[in-house]
Amino acid sequence: MESPVSSHRRPPLFAGTRFRFHPQLVHIATGLLGSLGLFVYVATRLQPTLEWHRDQPQFYWTQDFFRLFWREPGGLVRYAAAALAQCDVHNWSGALVFTILAGGLGTLGCALLKRAGAVALLPAAFAPPLLFLWLRQAFGASALIAGLGVGLAWALALGLSRGTRSGSAGGLLLSWLVAAGVYLGAGFWAWLAFLVAIEAFPWASPRSWLRTGVFWLGSLAAAVGVAWSYGAGLVPGMEGPDPVKRQLLWGALALGVPVLALIRARVVPRFPPAVDGPAKAGSTSLPALSWAGLKSASGRTALVATVLLAVAVAADFDRDARRVSALLVAAAHEDHLQVLEQAGTLPRLPAAAEIVLHRSLYHTGRLLDELFRYENLSLWRLLPGTEAGAAACRAQVPTLLELGQVNEAERLAHEALEFEGPRPDLLRWLAEVNVLKDRPAAARVFLNALSRHPVHRVRAQERLHALMMDPAGTNDARLRLIRQRMVRTDLPHSGMPTALLLEQLLDTDPSNDMAWQYLLAHHLLSCDLERFVRWLRRRQPLPWTQWPRHCEEAVLLYQWLSPDGPAPPNLPIRPETRQRFMAFRTALAQGALQSDEGRRRLAETFRGTYWLYHLSHAPAPGNTTPSAD
Repeated sequence: MESPVSSHRRPPLFAGTRFRFHPQLVHIATGLLGSLGLFVYVATRLQPTLEWHRDQPQFYWTQDFFRLFWREPGGLVRYAAAALAQCDVHNWSGALVFTILAGGLGTLGCALLKRAGAVALLPAAFAPPLLFLWLRQAFGASALIAGLGVGLAWALALGLSRGTRSGSAGGLLLSWLVAAGVYLGAGFWAWLAFLVAIEAFPWASPRSWLRTGVFWLGSLAAAVGVAWSYGAGLVPGMEGPDPVKRQLLWGALALGVPVLALIRARVVPRFPPAVDGPAKAGSTSLPALSWAGLKSASGRTALVATVLLAVAVAADFDRDARRVSALLVAAAHEDHLQVLEQAGTLPRLPAAAEIVLHRSLYHTGRLLDELFRYENLSLWRLLPGTEAGAAACRAQVPTLLELGQVNEAERLAHEALEFEGPRPDLLRWLAEVNVLKDRPAAARVFLNALSRHPVHRVRAQERLHALMMDPAGTNDARLRLIRQRMVRTDLPHSGMPTALLLEQLLDTDPSNDMAWQYLLAHHLLSCDLERFVRWLRRRQPLPWTQWPRHCEEAVLLYQWLSPDGPAPPNLPIRPETRQRFMAFRTALAQGALQSDEGRRRLAETFRGTYWLYHLSHAPAPGNTTPSAD
């Protein structure tokens, strides 16, 4: 006999039911999770503060600075992007601004697709935030310009489609005015996105091709008129790094979702456009989202496209550029050990990173011990002058100031100022230069300009107050040291004669240890062992009890190549260094340079030594080595 309990068993919890989610809840939950993941990724992986310190985005609360953005269409959005870029001073605030913009693009993309009746294509609305992330990874904070412009265009298109009567003459005239305003304030891609988005909405009926042609011709005429008044072309010029890639990304971000909406509304209009408010009786309802919906062809296509796009974005992440930024930021914060650590992880150092590496090697006492350990240098020069570009000019300014070559530091700072504009670090250095040269009024000009920067305002005002109390900077220990080292004589020259400038510094202040070590390193890099030994002999007693490693290697090489030359100072050389040098000589005597395999073994065995550097960089006459006897 069955028990009463067993005869009345409960059915399974979801038996006979189809588990479905409300589309709105799915979209909200997905958006929140995606926004949280994006915020964490940008804050911890991209680290906006690295770009902020590297690029020093310019933004000043002045009318003159605002006028700079009206020289070509799109200036209003570029000005707003420059203001928002200041939030990158902190990782969390920069990531928050980026996440809000990315979320806004995703929300507007959903609204565009719904308005055009393309509910089945809603997963495509995840593409704009991912494209925006791709732009951020490839072009840094300048991606804000694209995000703001596209968001503005989409928002205006949605507002115009809801606020004007379908096909009315007033709506057509208003659309022309708005299109001209979008082109004026946000530029070409935002203008084109606005036009395509408008075409996907009900006011431009599929049957009214004449009205559509009039709309496009009028909008084009208005944009051409704006561009002509500015003396610019309709399409923006191809400038900056990777211009083709940047234009393609901007175009994909601006037009991807509007083109999908236009195709859905004009080419395959299976369902009527979405209508605000409650559905009318007898209207065709749109299919609700459900897990079963992913089994359809459109659902699979949208899901696979989104996943592939996410993988492509992640794979495009430039880790080397991020490490270079971290190196330059560490140098700006005088974190020299971090500079050395980052430099060892990069396959190749750009010119600016190489210059700050030399300074960090000096400050950690490793310039003459580990200079040739870094085989990823690109210049192999201490002070390249203007030959390596604006970034290298800027990187040399702190080194030249610390050495005491204030005039050279001022010249390179002005060169960088001409090419890069009023970067805050350049304004700060030029203020210090004018203090050192007893020109406090000129220093106040640069500090007053810096005080209008929203991030540097407080620090600049503190410096202005200190300058008022101490115009000569005598209370600043760093400026006192530079003033002690400053050259007082003129040296007619062109370019950047590194040896002459360093010798001038030592004539002014023989105790300038930085100039002396830089001069020794310069002669090693130039493979001029005779002058290297001469400057070793001029400084007695030497500040070492044991040779630095590269000096030790250079002395042994000099004694081998020039046995009859002046003897270097008598400091003990480690037995292991002598043994390794004998092995180097033996390898050369056995014909290590005669085959590819021999050269490979020589490079692996003596990697990071001055001998290997001299072998590959010495001029042809000095590259002939005596026999190993």
